[in-house]
Amino acid sequence: GTDIKLGDGVAELGGLHVVGCQRHESRRIDNQLLGRAGRQGDPGSSQFYLAMEDDLLRIFGGERLGAIMDRVGMEEGEAIEHNLLTSAIRRAQKRVEGRNFEIRKRLLEYDLVLSKQREAIYALRDRFLLPPPDAQHSLTAEDEADLDDYLHDLFDERAGNLLALYAGPKTAPDEWNLEGLTHELSAIAPTKAGEFADASGAPDLSERVNEHMRRALEAQKKRIGAQFQLLARYLILMTIDEAWRTHLYTLDDLKGGIGWTAYGGGDPLVAFKRESFVLFQEMLGRAAEKIVRTILNPRLEPPSGTRQPRTAPDVRYVHPSVTSSAPAASLKNPAGKPMPGRSSATALKEPGRNDPCPCGSGKKYKKCHGRGA
Repeated sequence: GTDIKLGDGVAELGGLHVVGCQRHESRRIDNQLLGRAGRQGDPGSSQFYLAMEDDLLRIFGGERLGAIMDRVGMEEGEAIEHNLLTSAIRRAQKRVEGRNFEIRKRLLEYDLVLSKQREAIYALRDRFLLPPPDAQHSLTAEDEADLDDYLHDLFDERAGNLLALYAGPKTAPDEWNLEGLTHELSAIAPTKAGEFADASGAPDLSERVNEHMRRALEAQKKRIGAQFQLLARYLILMTIDEAWRTHLYTLDDLKGGIGWTAYGGGDPLVAFKRESFVLFQEMLGRAAEKIVRTILNPRLEPPSGTRQPRTAPDVRYVHPSVTSSAPAASLKNPAGKPMPGRSSATALKEPGRNDPCPCGSGKKYKKCHGRGA
């Protein structure tokens, strides 16, 4: 801790005396207070005064101690000083510290669940982060191949989900809902009616559905052109970010009510891990489905062009000297001509302090180019 320097004459009066009105639930805090007096050989003392209504005494044996005091006939306000009482208080502090440690440990275990999911999301985002505009490198062939592999996996997964829903492996071919399958695929990519009616079996249907979706992806890539890689990465990042933000709010709601599991004899932490994993998988599934639908959207268009940053006009103002009473019109160079590089009207006309700054920033002149005026 910080040493408290004793002033002149303080040591002769007995030094620094620390008086505490209660004991903290943490021994570390009490020790810091005790250590303020009698440092570096200086004189001093420390004394704590407690009441039976203090939290430590009330929670850990206060009523029992009060009953003992009444039994021995002690009066109200009479002081008790004994080493056993000090030891009892320290034991109570240890119990409180142990309880607080278990609470922090429990909270950390909850945070670890979210930390693992965060690592997975950040690793996925890192795959598709765009290089900054002023970067010395652009997307490589390896980056483009990685995006293609990711999209193919998403499309295959989406096709598998549709097949499991409308033509499950345990469903006979004559019971397949090919009309529903065609309707779902039509919402993703153009599909002809009865396109899969002549499928010879489940493997053939699966191959044809996967091939249909991949053809739609290749057609979209060809239509958009060279900007497809950048556009797809932007859409993936935007979709993942939106889904992750919603997922965080959902986990907050889950954490707030998961404690009720204990009333049913369950472990809230185990239930939280299980439910959060299910929610995480559902979030990834919804994000993947939205990515597929967005990328194959026929109204998706490449960016029209690169946006040029707006530059402020080169406008400079000449202010009269503080000590000069000459009008601004007399501010000319020694040759008697207007200052070069700007018209005399621009050089002479100064905006008011509360007028919009002529640079186009939208700020007041006094808070922009007129800050030092």
